[in-house]
This record gives sequence, structure tokens and C-alpha cells, in this order.
Amino acid sequence: MLEPRKRRWLRFLADALTTLRLIATVVTDLVLYNNIVNGIALDLCLIFSLSGFAAITDIFDGIFARLSNIYSPFGVIFDKTVDKIFVITIMALFEIITWNLTGFFSSWALIGAALSVLLVLIIVAVDLSLGIVGAICLRRGYNVEAARIGKNKMVVESGTLLVWIAILYLEPRYSILPWAIWILNGCLAMSVGLACASARYYYVSIKHQKTKKEKRRGNENFACSWSRSKVR
Repeated sequence: MLEPRKRRWLRFLADALTTLRLIATVVTDLVLYNNIVNGIALDLCLIFSLSGFAAITDIFDGIFARLSNIYSPFGVIFDKTVDKIFVITIMALFEIITWNLTGFFSSWALIGAALSVLLVLIIVAVDLSLGIVGAICLRRGYNVEAARIGKNKMVVESGTLLVWIAILYLEPRYSILPWAIWILNGCLAMSVGLACASARYYYVSIKHQKTKKEKRRGNENFACSWSRSKVR
């Protein structure tokens, strides 16, 4: 068992890594935004480094949080919020860049790009819903800590972003977008599947916690009624 001081330091490190991931996300978003709006050349090496760093911090902040064995409502909601910002903003900006590129290719590539837009919108909708519902449930006293399936979802989404970066990097040299967009759609489809599975897991988990709370409350009411009748 770790000393309380070491546990507090581990909790602090977990929150610090989450903060660094937020900073890396903001910098990545600014680089992508400048490319879209101002036409500044896309520094994909920088984006790859920042995205990889963000994915690594997501792994280690969870490890440190579990080692600290300190449940922090702020830490839970902060980690989940930063995860959502990372995935939603970068995917949305990548989608705009990809859509602009597909205008130069065949209708087959445009269909693939349209499908990728739909998949990204589903991921954004599910992730936003999970974030809002998670915050509400946490406020009401339910446990919404990250489960294994949630972490797997984040790993697949991060991997999808890295595949997307590789496609954008190779596209100017080899014109791979017309067929590579379908590989990307496969990755996005896996992300959608895990996002929906994660949503179902949290629904079942919260429903189970709610049932246990109601059962415990009923037992307490019965015990109080029984003790009062005994006194009478």
C-alpha cells in the first residue's frame, strides 16, 4: 500500500498529464485550422508527434490514477472531457481537409468521403452524449470511471487519427486517397462500433447502480419501519 503522500503525487501527475494532453490538442487544432483557413502548409510530422504524445498521456494518466487509488470526481470528468475534445475537434478538422482533397478525384472517392463524414458525425454525437450523460450521472453520485471498453475505444480512435495522418502525408506523393479513404472508413467504423458498445456499457452500469441504490434505500426504509413498530 502506497503512502498517502505518494498517492496524492500520483493523482497530481495523472491530472498534469491530462492538462498536457489538452495543450497538445489545442496546438494541433490551431495547426489544422491555419491550414484550412489560411492555406498554411500542413506540418504532419508535428501533428503526428502531438497526437502520439496525447495518446501516450491518455494511457499513463489512467495508470497513475489507478495507482493512486484516489477517486477524484474532478479528475474523472476532466479526463473524459479532454478525451472528447481531442477526438471530436481533430476528427472534424481532418474531415474538412480530406473533403477538400476529394474534390479532385472520382465520384468513388467522393462517396467514400461522404461516408467518412457520416461516421465522424456518429462518433461526435456518441462522444458528446457520453460526456454530457457522464457529467450528469457523476453529479448524481454514480460511478462513471473509465472502463476497459472506454479505453479500448480511445485507443482505436487515436489509431484512426494516426492512419488519417499517414494518408494525408502520402496523398501528395502517391495520390492514394481514392482507395485509402475506404481503409480510413474501416477504421472509423470500428470506432463507431466501440463508441456504441461503450455507450451501452455505461447505460447498463448506471442502471445496475440505480437498482442497487433503490434496493438499499428500500431495505433502509423497511428497517426503520420495523424498528418503529417494535418500539411501539
